Amino acid sequence: MNRSIAPTAVALVGWFPVAALAQDCPPELFDYGSFQNPETVLIVLDHYGATGPLLPSLTDYERADRDIGLLRAAEPILAQFGQSDPWQRVQLIIQASPPFSSEFVCSNEYYQAQLGLIFQGFPDWYLLELPSVLNLPALAELYRDLPGVTSVGLNYFGCAGTCCSSSWHFQPRDEGTWRWRVFQTDCCWGCLGSRMYDVTDAGDVLILCVGDWDGSSVVGSSDITAFLGEWFADVTYGSTLADFNISGDTSSADLTAFLSAWFAALGSGC
Repeated sequence: MNRSIAPTAVALVGWFPVAALAQDCPPELFDYGSFQNPETVLIVLDHYGATGPLLPSLTDYERADRDIGLLRAAEPILAQFGQSDPWQRVQLIIQASPPFSSEFVCSNEYYQAQLGLIFQGFPDWYLLELPSVLNLPALAELYRDLPGVTSVGLNYFGCAGTCCSSSWHFQPRDEGTWRWRVFQTDCCWGCLGSRMYDVTDAGDVLILCVGDWDGSSVVGSSDITAFLGEWFADVTYGSTLADFNISGDTSSADLTAFLSAWFAALGSGC
């Protein structure tokens, strides 16, 4: 996967250092860490979502990195698929009116971010670019609370190299097993496939049919029972074990998506 920052699709004009007030900010700077595999960082951060930390915990990073290596060894075709996105992973679009608050200026200093106008005709809209990857949805939540900031969003307008994507998702389960789902988009028009795996704490890899929810290697009614049990638990307690469509929450759409995959697997003898 090409992890370089692609030029944004919007025209950047008027790049400038943050305001002179920056000299009054505390000297501490955010530590972006020294993770060896940026792809694994993205996968873990995407698992956290907007309510998670800005960087992966070392425990989650090391486990995810190990599992990804084991999965690619078990199925070499997975080497073709990374955590690629059609959006910019180091940019936020921010609406704020000058003069900026000291909290806003010092936050930019702390995260070592560059701030630039997007268009001359829209003086209150800025592109904030970070020096490295963070949990952008979580950072956006922090920026929304700053005085003088009206709106914050991810930059979905700048295509990061390709409009096609692939993604990895994991969900820790019982007894140290992590369930993995890998989605592959072969083109920009919805040619989507998916694969599912369980990786145990000991490092054993089980290649699952997408409809084989209970991991028994057989697609049957027990998979529906297992899925419904986790689905009802998610709805009751707010977990996401049955988030089959990887939307970030569990809803009736997951039931529909799972049943569709289950019937397809039953029919194909997967």
